[in-house]
Amino acid sequence: MPYLKKKIAILDYGVGNIFKIKQAVEFNKFDCLVIKNLNNLDNFDGLILPGVGSFPQAMKKLNKINARNKIRNFVKNKKLLGICLGMQLLMDIGEEIKLTKGLGLVPGKVVRFPKQIKPHVGWNTVSINKKIKYKDIKNKNNFFYFTHQFIVKPKKDYIFGKTKFNGVEFCSVIRNNNVYGVQFHPENSTKHGSKLIGLIFNDN
Repeated sequence: MPYLKKKIAILDYGVGNIFKIKQAVEFNKFDCLVIKNLNNLDNFDGLILPGVGSFPQAMKKLNKINARNKIRNFVKNKKLLGICLGMQLLMDIGEEIKLTKGLGLVPGKVVRFPKQIKPHVGWNTVSINKKIKYKDIKNKNNFFYFTHQFIVKPKKDYIFGKTKFNGVEFCSVIRNNNVYGVQFHPENSTKHGSKLIGLIFNDN
């Protein structure tokens, strides 16, 4: 029986660096397609939700394509990865600019770093929960590129990775069954970031 490549979709709703993410997905020998809507999700094994910009504007775009219901149905059996703002959109609510309802896939909220702390931009490490077998996120390969000023505050059970910045420890990896999120940009984090995408979609 021939080997079937996994098919991964990247949702292009106008708020992410789609080209680099596509390169990172294809690094893992997955088939990858950029999609503008969620009408044919059954054709894919996984979905990536990118994001750069503001929480309210991103949710406005997602609501236009009925993303909440379609993604909820998708993750019953298949995997979703949210990247940066895409991870924040997985939460119940965001506090950026105004209180805005998120996708509600991971219990918790999105808040700003304390006022005295500048935006977190640059390379940093991630401390991974021992329950996850992501070998490529440990030791010498444990550097990922961050650029954000808001952080997620999920319930403890969904925190799978933490990062420290200017004395503040925040959640940088979340998981709720088939829903994954990373605050950093794996597509901008050398081949080790690309490998992490492969590990997530191959993880049982």
